[in-house]
Amino acid sequence: MYHLRVPQTEEELESYYQFRWEMLRKPLHQPKGSERDAWDAMAHHQMVVDEEGNLVAVGRLYVNAETKLLSVLWPSIRQYRIKGWEP
Repeated sequence: MYHLRVPQTEEELESYYQFRWEMLRKPLHQPKGSERDAWDAMAHHQMVVDEEGNLVAVGRLYVNAETKLLSVLWPSIRQYRIKGWEP
């Protein structure tokens, strides 16, 4: 079973950014720190963890209008991709 949740501690937030860098920026040979941007301060950060608490995917959400929500940056570990959702 997987759980979607908000990073709660500074350690979880650092793990979130580390995962984001490894999945999105490292393959492009971008330096650490390039995974963060100005939008992070306004975003709602989310992470998907497995039963042992291991990160499976991360993402961020933006409220870009009173009635609109934008979901971006959902990198995931390859073995979990295109599996679908089972509640």
